[in-house]
Amino acid sequence: MTTTTRLVGRIKFDDELLRKDLKVLSALPAIKEQYDEFGSGTWINHSLYNRTGEWTDTLFSDYDHPPIQTQVGAATSYLSKSSKRASTPIV
Repeated sequence: MTTTTRLVGRIKFDDELLRKDLKVLSALPAIKEQYDEFGSGTWINHSLYNRTGEWTDTLFSDYDHPPIQTQVGAATSYLSKSSKRASTPIV
């Protein structure tokens, strides 16, 4: 079986706005991650949206309602807006 890949889109970022949001992310304290047992390396999850709206909720799961913006999402408005433009939430 042969598969081919192709580019389906590009996200153009404003470097200065992105830099500001990345600075916010880099200042967040380390928390106990749901996936700390990641096989190799370190898993760091900063949820912009999730099922509860709590930034410390790092569980990836299905849920039956629209995603709720977390405190991290509110503090990183540029990344949050960019992610909403680039994807459609699966509900």
